[in-house]
Amino acid sequence: MNMRFAQMGLQLLLIISFFFNIMNYHVGDIEIPITGFEAIFKNEYFVIGNIFLVIILLVSVFHLIAEIIAVTKLELYKKLETTLMMFINLQLLTGMLVATFLGTYLELLGILMIGLIVASAYLKHKFKL
Repeated sequence: MNMRFAQMGLQLLLIISFFFNIMNYHVGDIEIPITGFEAIFKNEYFVIGNIFLVIILLVSVFHLIAEIIAVTKLELYKKLETTLMMFINLQLLTGMLVATFLGTYLELLGILMIGLIVASAYLKHKFKL
């Protein structure tokens, strides 16, 4: 049960991190700080990066909802478990792609966001929650 609350906490931190500056956009010598939501909704910054960030955000929301369901209705969670594992693996892969393709733009909080994704996937696979 404690690991479920840890998963919920990780997902909440991941969703909250989208409100802060996770990236910098470079125009010449000028650095423009960008929040996660700006990187998603403003097409002039990152074309492929916004797709990656949308996937990370949607999977985090789905994972948070699934963990809440696991605490309240365990039998419904059992039906969602394989789908959730698939989405967590997709989120981990997407996080690696963000680190690979957008790594030069990431702020420290963006790197911590990738760390939260890895920690969440590790907890899920290690403890088979």
